[in-house]
Amino acid sequence: MHARRFAETSRGHVQQQLHSTLLEQARATRLSREMGHRERALEAVRQAAVIMNSGELRREALTALGLPDLRFIRPRRGVVHSGATAQNRWG
Repeated sequence: MHARRFAETSRGHVQQQLHSTLLEQARATRLSREMGHRERALEAVRQAAVIMNSGELRREALTALGLPDLRFIRPRRGVVHSGATAQNRWG
């Protein structure tokens, strides 16, 4: 019985540490201003929210949502940026 309680307590501490780490990761990523920082910050927030939702976490998510961001999107084969396929546009 004592070992089980100890294991549960230890697991709770590990979960709290992971939540804090993910929150700090989201914050640092958001502040980095690197390409893709918004999505990476929101992913860290999402992972932390699975563990525990908090006001601080919600504030971080809202702050990240307000950021402008760029990300690389690989064009699909045969698709022209206008949305027409290459065959329709050129053929």
